[in-house]
Formats: sequence, structure tokens, C-alpha cells
Amino acid sequence: MGGEKNRKVVVDTYALMAMVFGELSSKAENIMCSIYKGEVTGIVPETVAYEYTIQWYKGRIP
Repeated sequence: MGGEKNRKVVVDTYALMAMVFGELSSKAENIMCSIYKGEVTGIVPETVAYEYTIQWYKGRIP
């Protein structure tokens, strides 16, 4: 609790798809790395997970 802020960000479909295709901006890439490291909490709404799954099923995501 030493004064740390628990930052949260919402991750949308376009960010996930840009990540898959290697098209993230440098700022978005830094945020995704922070989520991976546990420094930031990434929130993926149900609708984003659903849309991502549909795009994968249709073959638009490798």
C-alpha cells in the first residue's frame, strides 16, 4: 500500500488485433507490456472478447 496506484485500462478489439498483426503504436505497446508485467490491470470487456473470437473464427486473425 505504499502509495502505489492501481492503474486500469480497457483493452479494445482494435488494440488486440493491432497487437496480433504487429501494428501497435509505441505507447500502446508500452501499455500492453505494463499489463503483461502486472504493473497495470488490463480490462477486456465481454463484448471485446466476443468480437475477437468471431474475427478469429472467420479466419481474420491467424
